Amino acid sequence: MGQGSRVNALRGEELECAARAFNRSSFDPYLKLDVVFIDGDGVAEGAVDEGGPTREFCTLLIHQIQNHFVFEGPEGNKTLALNSVALQKGQYRLVGNMIALCLVQGQVSPRFLSERLYRQVCNLSPLPATLEEVTDYNLRTKLRKAMY
Repeated sequence: MGQGSRVNALRGEELECAARAFNRSSFDPYLKLDVVFIDGDGVAEGAVDEGGPTREFCTLLIHQIQNHFVFEGPEGNKTLALNSVALQKGQYRLVGNMIALCLVQGQVSPRFLSERLYRQVCNLSPLPATLEEVTDYNLRTKLRKAMY
């Protein structure tokens, strides 16, 4: 079996488990996930991760992410909340990386995002039409370049 990035997952605590995994220096999100669900006594459930545990973990993780404080709004139409503390602590990047991991490795889509946010994140938005949209588009583009 090839090398993978191990995630020890406790049911109901998938977000915290993913955050611990992402913060480990040995964690590589480009490697295949190796998810092991652990019961309350610290014993592995015993399933070999041939894709099922990863999909289950990603599904549960996405469900928890939609209620994370970096998002606001009604269910199925979430947008980014303005939270300077979360920005300083890197929470937006962490949650974004988790969503990307769920999309790529678990084939689980963040269906809770507003359509506009989803299109912007995926870079599917059409070119802006009004002066206000052009200004907003230019600011977003400058911010993206400044951040990376």
